[in-house]
Amino acid sequence: MGRPRKIPIIEEKEIAEIDESLQLCNLRNMYDHFFKTLWKLKMDLDEMKKRDEKELVTKKGVGRKPKIKKETQISHSIVFSGFRRGDGASTMSLNFSYAFAENSANSVVLIDGNLRDPVLQNQFIMKRKKGLYDALQGNAGIQDIVNEIISKKFFFISAGQQTKNPITLFESAKFEVLLKQLKEKYDLVIFDSAPLLGNPETTLLANKTDGLIMILNADVTRWEVAKSVKNDLEGANVRILGAILNRKQFIIPQAIYKFL
Repeated sequence: MGRPRKIPIIEEKEIAEIDESLQLCNLRNMYDHFFKTLWKLKMDLDEMKKRDEKELVTKKGVGRKPKIKKETQISHSIVFSGFRRGDGASTMSLNFSYAFAENSANSVVLIDGNLRDPVLQNQFIMKRKKGLYDALQGNAGIQDIVNEIISKKFFFISAGQQTKNPITLFESAKFEVLLKQLKEKYDLVIFDSAPLLGNPETTLLANKTDGLIMILNADVTRWEVAKSVKNDLEGANVRILGAILNRKQFIIPQAIYKFL
C-alpha cells in the first residue's frame, strides 16, 4: 500500500513570491518570523530615510552644513486580513499581539479595523466603550479609545459603532492624523481588518500602512483566488509582508509527516 499523501488546496509554489506559510498553533515560530519581517522592514525604511537625507544635502549644495534632526525610533503599522470571514485573521492578529507584547520590550496596540463586522471587542473587558469609528467621526480623542490590556505593553482599540460604508472613514484626513498619533505613541500598530474579498476598505487601509499579512485558509482558499488578489493588492501599491497558511491539517502525526 502506498503512503497516504495530503494534497492541500493551496500550493505554496503557485504563490512563490509570498513568504513561507506558517501554522497557527506555533506562536513562537510565528513571532520569530514576523520579528524578522519587521526588522527587515525597519532596515528598508531606515535606508530610505538615509537616502532622502542624502538627496536633501545634495540639493542644498556642497559646503553647507545640513541641520541634523534628532534620531527617532521607527514605528510600524501592519494589517491582518483573510480572504473570507472565518479564515482566522482576527485570531491571528490577537495571538500575534499577545506574543509580541510578551516577547519583546516594545509596545503594541491592536485595533479592530473591521468596522462592518467587528469581533475583537468580545475578547476584552474594556473601560472605554468608544472606538475607532468614534475617533474617525471626530467624537473621541486617542485618550478616549485606548484600553490598556498589559501594563505599558499591550493596548487595544475597539471598532466602536458599526458602519456599512467604512471606506469614507479610512479616506478621511482624520484617519491620517490618528495613524500618525498611534505610530508616535506605540512601537507596533496592528489592524485586524475586514476580509479582502468584497471589502475595498481593506485594500485602502493596507495601502496607508507599512504592509499586509494575508491569512489563507488551507481548507477553503483556492490558489487562483489568492494569486489574483495578490496581484490586485500589488497593483494598488500594497506591500505584502507575508502570508500565513491557516488550518493546515496532517493526516498522520506531524513528527512523522515531515520525513515523508
